Amino acid sequence: MTLCDQIKARSMALASLPQGDPERAAAEEHAGSCAGCTRALRQGGQLLALVDVELRPAPSAEALRRVEQAVLLKIEREAHAAPPRTRLLAAAGPALAFTALVAINRHPPHDLASWVVACAAASLAALLAALVPRGFRTAAAAVGSSLALALVASNAMGLMPMIGVKCLALELGCALVPFGLFAATRGAILRPASPGATAALAAAAALAGQAALHLSCPVRGALPHLLAFHVGGVVVAALLGARFARVAVG
Repeated sequence: MTLCDQIKARSMALASLPQGDPERAAAEEHAGSCAGCTRALRQGGQLLALVDVELRPAPSAEALRRVEQAVLLKIEREAHAAPPRTRLLAAAGPALAFTALVAINRHPPHDLASWVVACAAASLAALLAALVPRGFRTAAAAVGSSLALALVASNAMGLMPMIGVKCLALELGCALVPFGLFAATRGAILRPASPGATAALAAAAALAGQAALHLSCPVRGALPHLLAFHVGGVVVAALLGARFARVAVG
């Protein structure tokens, strides 16, 4: 049997030998000047790899769980380490929504206190949007801030549902602004893969809308109206934002 016949017959065995083994080194040296043996050794290595995959035991459930936890931890760390540009773009949504509603308000209040409260709430909304990677904690902070704004503004009673529907619609419209920026920037603001992140972003933008309504709503002092439609708008925006992420992913 010639050397070529030996290499072809034992190609898998030769491929399984460690680098530096004399027998493998001799075969590889011969294959350097023999195309048929080069092909045989390559095929032997490929077959050996296939057999190794087939015989390798499946990972245990515990090993898979550890890998999943490690991946989730990496994703969370990367989200919290969002670059300044990403945070700035996220904050731009609430700021843009507030500015647009104030600009179209035909009858703004003249008292300084209302403007201070509204601008402070809008600034807080932009800050919360910049913290969007914190997910549902940021969404909860937006809802809490919305409730605080309603309690600060309230000085009367009344529900006013017809006006309330308009207020609710305006806040939900504001909640869509960040997602419009998301589409326009092709995902530069956030990746719609986290229900917590999208809930936070929608809630923060709705809070900016509520801040603008503090200047334009004709019944902005009626507590039942504020709770049902102004605070309610922020809550609904958060829920719809979380739903948006699930739909986008699934």
